[in-house]
Amino acid sequence: MSVWNDFTKGAPEITAIEAHGDYTRILLNEGKNLMMKQTLSLWESQLPAGLFVKVSRSLVVNTHSVAKLVRKNLLTWELQFEGARGYSIRGKRF
Repeated sequence: MSVWNDFTKGAPEITAIEAHGDYTRILLNEGKNLMMKQTLSLWESQLPAGLFVKVSRSLVVNTHSVAKLVRKNLLTWELQFEGARGYSIRGKRF
């Protein structure tokens, strides 16, 4: 079993994954962040279907970690995660 498979088994502990070019920033439930040299598309193919959803070109979120979604204006939404962390995104995907 690869290290990659071991890491994705911990998917429920992941709050969100944000793209940064060829890297991704992984936001964990306990508030920690990790940077990995993996593309967001690779994450999408490895994460459990139904638990994660792509909400913008650069962000995949764990649906069980979202506390609420607030519209800030015509193009901006704010995701509030469990633990009171917020993340603003732009777009009309919702």
